Amino acid sequence: MAPATEFSFEQIGGRCKLVTEEEAVRSCSAEEVKEYELKRQAKLQEAKDKELKLRERRARDWKKIEDFLLEHHFAGVNDVKSGWFGLQRSYPLHAAAKEQNVTIMNLLLKYGADPKQKDSHGKRAMDYVLKKLKL
Repeated sequence: MAPATEFSFEQIGGRCKLVTEEEAVRSCSAEEVKEYELKRQAKLQEAKDKELKLRERRARDWKKIEDFLLEHHFAGVNDVKSGWFGLQRSYPLHAAAKEQNVTIMNLLLKYGADPKQKDSHGKRAMDYVLKKLKL
């Protein structure tokens, strides 16, 4: 009778592989361990750098929105600005559309502005964009 070979499962990159006991016990050299650690540290640093850049970009984007809102006397992304005893109302997205400020329009939409809101004239922000384009 042939000797029984022991098998075990080894996880490699999210997949399991059936290996013999000799393969599973294989030891790594010091260079392989050091190389693995360097690659792992590089990946971690890359992820941290990417997250930092994303946070910086979000902070810059939000600063642009805040500046626009302050300049146009809006309290928030979807807040209404009323005038003429409450008869006139406008929203930040409408103001950006009237100025043809595409960057601010995109940022406002990204941060939750409602594109379906209508102003006191019954127009959406897209209506002002189309009017400027004469469509």
